[in-house]
Amino acid sequence: MDTEISNFKEFKTEEEFNQAFPNNFERLIVVLFYADWHEQSKYIVSVFKSRSKAHPDSVFAYVNTENPEIRKLVQKYSVEVVPTILFFNGSKELLLRLENESPQKLTDKIAEYEKANKVSFELKRLEMSEKIEKILATFPLVIFIKGTPDTPKCDYSATLVSKLRELKVRFAHFDVLADEDIRNWLRHYAKWNTYPQVWLNQKFVGGIDTTIALIKEGKFQELVKELDIKEDPFTTANRIIGSGVVVTLLEGTPGAPKSENSIKLVEVLKAEGVKYRSFDVSTADTELINALKTLLKIENFPQLIVNKQVVNLNEGSKIDELIPSSEFVLTIRRKLDALINQKPVMLFMKGIPSDPECGFSKKVVDILKKYDVEFGHFNILTDAEVRDNLKDHSNWRTFPQLYVKGKLVGGSDIIEQLDEMGELKEVLEQYRV
Repeated sequence: MDTEISNFKEFKTEEEFNQAFPNNFERLIVVLFYADWHEQSKYIVSVFKSRSKAHPDSVFAYVNTENPEIRKLVQKYSVEVVPTILFFNGSKELLLRLENESPQKLTDKIAEYEKANKVSFELKRLEMSEKIEKILATFPLVIFIKGTPDTPKCDYSATLVSKLRELKVRFAHFDVLADEDIRNWLRHYAKWNTYPQVWLNQKFVGGIDTTIALIKEGKFQELVKELDIKEDPFTTANRIIGSGVVVTLLEGTPGAPKSENSIKLVEVLKAEGVKYRSFDVSTADTELINALKTLLKIENFPQLIVNKQVVNLNEGSKIDELIPSSEFVLTIRRKLDALINQKPVMLFMKGIPSDPECGFSKKVVDILKKYDVEFGHFNILTDAEVRDNLKDHSNWRTFPQLYVKGKLVGGSDIIEQLDEMGELKEVLEQYRV
């Protein structure tokens, strides 16, 4: 099939289908789903080609339903018969579905919908231009990103926010993921298909590469110098302090701390599996340092901040009581603690109580059943990480292991001895207290 006509093409992948819309935003896009084995649908491809010549302002594409690369596309649009013809606008809104229709009806509908699309596009363009211009007028520097400055949803957006904050400039932002209309129409308005986008005084500066290049050359700083949008030190300090639930003010970075106390703080947080944001005070100017010290009422660094309050990790401090549980990653130590305390009485064994996989595990299960005690269990054969690390955690090399209220009682021999001496009942009664 000849595909030299610019507005007549084949979509061989779902990606090609998706890319057609931002590249032809103002145009009607007509897509034919055909099959090689179906002569009528193959004939419609030639009709499509002739219609593309008569309607150069629209896009005509054909898709072979037998192509495995576009199977998801066929399913998405519920294509069950061939030929199926779908009419879209540039926003990927489905306007019309034709199934097994005559070439004449297809020709009539193309003319009708092409004309209607031009009218509706112009009306929508005026509406969206007004909305975009209102956003651009809210502040001299506006960035359109995926997500928010504190929770960007793509690496490029995160990089842009980081670079602007390094310059200590204030900016307004718009989350393009929160508004599909703005996301689609701003591409057309800016004549720029990707995000993030940077606008200064309602004029388009560029995307991430252009902006970073301007910053490196010092040209961006010159553009914003006279706009009075420099962030004052106390605003910057407040933003740093509130940038996360747990924040560290380090001398250096977590990967390269520059003082002994910073090294110790990083090691503690890493060992405990704490999630945190970090700010390198060694890169801050005197005004920002003074603002941080004033707001937090501190004299030196490093500092650990939890929910905007300074926390002191003194010797003997229980970090679990100082930091919310949501801010911990599941380290193996925490995983073991959680399993050990899952029930007041916990048995780590080979197999399960109804089907023990070693004689020692069966012996302990039978003893516990005599005391009519409710106990939790964990099959250590299902998790090598738990099996290997629990030996070091408990300083007990064999299994089974029995815990009561988080404390190790012992293995098979100890349980058997306590049972024979009549002392096991007293140990197990602890869990009822």
